[in-house]
Amino acid sequence: MLESRGGRASAARVWNYWLGGKDHYHADRDLAAALDALDPALARTAREQRAFLGRALDRLAGPGGMRQFLDVSVGLPAPGATHAVVRRRAPGARVVYAGGDPVVLSHTRALVSGVAVADGDVADPAALLAEAESLLDLDRPVALVLGSVLEHVPDDEQARTIVKEFVHALAPGSHVVLAHLTAERGAADRIARCWNDTARPRLTPRCTDQVRNLFDGLDVLDPGIVPCAALRPRSAVVTRLCGVGRVR
Repeated sequence: MLESRGGRASAARVWNYWLGGKDHYHADRDLAAALDALDPALARTAREQRAFLGRALDRLAGPGGMRQFLDVSVGLPAPGATHAVVRRRAPGARVVYAGGDPVVLSHTRALVSGVAVADGDVADPAALLAEAESLLDLDRPVALVLGSVLEHVPDDEQARTIVKEFVHALAPGSHVVLAHLTAERGAADRIARCWNDTARPRLTPRCTDQVRNLFDGLDVLDPGIVPCAALRPRSAVVTRLCGVGRVR
């Protein structure tokens, strides 16, 4: 078991390792190495996803004029985080991080100044938004960031319902920035098995059509629902699909 050296691996810490952060342990690095053996593109796609989200947030905070951001894909602080990207464009914008991992929330409160933190589980959008209501004006547009958090929701219908509930609750003109791991079935099974043997929360890669269905009811902005990077090695078996949808 990979967890034998330092406990069970954590999604937040594995992502922190992939993104060049410092908050990870042996178990997290061991899992990253095992995943790398299955597909060396996996770690790179994590960084490509961060770059895509950065471009999307820069666009929303700049030309898009968005001034409220709710990041529900909260992980441990790492380069290129939402607040850092947004502040470059709109120093006065309101950034709220939300999540259900108390360790991650504690780190965010301690290490990131000038942001608000809300305790809430993505599986319960109504409760999460109730926590965020005192921190954001939900009658005005909000940019909601769902960066790979839905790949830790095992049921397809539940994942679609989560997005629909957020969209229904957000004001018209809000935007949803969404990214999700995708893989062909054989590769998805191998990657999920490797991850789920050692890490929490559990991982559920989805096929391209399943990821596209998460955007139902949104007006998808150009360039559409696309891989985070234009160039992808032929040997790669996974990618990450990203997109931005506007709430009607």
